[in-house]
Amino acid sequence: MYGGSWAGPSQTDGWEFIAKEDLSVIQLGLFDGHDRGGFTQPHEIGLWDDTGNLLVSATIDSGEIVPLVGNFRMVGVPTTQLRVGQTYVIGAFMPGVVTDYVYGLDSYNASFYGLRIDPRVQFVQMRQSVADALAFPASTGVRDIFGMFGPGFVVEVPEPRTLSLVVLSILLLTTVKNCNQGAKEKESKNFGKIK
Repeated sequence: MYGGSWAGPSQTDGWEFIAKEDLSVIQLGLFDGHDRGGFTQPHEIGLWDDTGNLLVSATIDSGEIVPLVGNFRMVGVPTTQLRVGQTYVIGAFMPGVVTDYVYGLDSYNASFYGLRIDPRVQFVQMRQSVADALAFPASTGVRDIFGMFGPGFVVEVPEPRTLSLVVLSILLLTTVKNCNQGAKEKESKNFGKIK
């Protein structure tokens, strides 16, 4: 495993992926490999389509202001739809001289460290750009680096609404049926009475 970008110039590091199903992105974030103290610099995270259109971005403040989710510091963003079969790029801006870093893995280390990528996305390749601000990482290759990992995102998990509606419908039908049955029994008792 290599520390990507360490002590380098300002750059955006990230990775390209294909959505394997429709996804709703609700948070963007960055891996925090520090033992404590958070990031030494603020970082802007961006999510682009494959033509370089910025879909959503967020800033991760320095320090520990942004809470950890696992080992990632995540911030909420407006819900952003990713469509099945479409290609996207996520990247994190690392202001130079870079003191925080992303992880660059070669193919050997990716398998050695057990790199796992969510099955809802297909990893394509690393991405990088050298620029003084967050920029679409157009470059696709640096030596033997398999991927530049650090920026990430959280997707909304759909509620099982259909199941909830089915259960609610069954309860409602059972209640209506019981009410109707009770009314019929009351009615039949009234008919059987002699006055």
